[in-house]
Amino acid sequence: YNSLRDKQFWPNNSSRFEKETVGHVYASSVDRQTNMIGDVALTIYAGTRDDIKKHIRACHDAILNAAEYLEVGKSLSDIYTHAIGHFQSRSLKIGWMTTVQDPYQTNLGHTIPGSYGEELDFGGTFFEIREAIRTKRIFINEGTTFKVPSTCAVTIEARLVDTDERLPNILFHFIVTFSEGKKKICANFDDIFSAMDMKYMYD
Repeated sequence: YNSLRDKQFWPNNSSRFEKETVGHVYASSVDRQTNMIGDVALTIYAGTRDDIKKHIRACHDAILNAAEYLEVGKSLSDIYTHAIGHFQSRSLKIGWMTTVQDPYQTNLGHTIPGSYGEELDFGGTFFEIREAIRTKRIFINEGTTFKVPSTCAVTIEARLVDTDERLPNILFHFIVTFSEGKKKICANFDDIFSAMDMKYMYD
């Protein structure tokens, strides 16, 4: 798929989630007061194949490693280069995703507009807010020199594919926040993993 925002991927009554299904769950929420995004995405699997379980955990941990590497003062290109090297060392690579505003096409996430620098005018309508967020973000790619400021929020997201084509694409989306240098990684999916009986994700 190009984007999970496409209507064909919205919840519907014709799609069935079965025992061996590998699913991507995605929600793109916007806080009405601050206009800040709170995207969340993860991969769920409650099946029996150990190779898929191991693959999902490995991809989760590889993407989390990129979030942990993110620090104040580091350039986004440095973070991207580190992550790509880490992925490749584990036979993983970023799957292609449609990002119209990013000339490099492949990226690891982006800044969250309004979380740093000057206050933005998001406008009042849903369309204006969406366009402000979509066009003002700075992508984590190989060519971005922007350095992480002491107060900001950044998404770390990737759809990873393995060199073994029998294994599914894996998607996780984290948000990393800095408040005057204090870092927090928003990546706690334990309640969902527990509900899906995905013990392999937190054992």
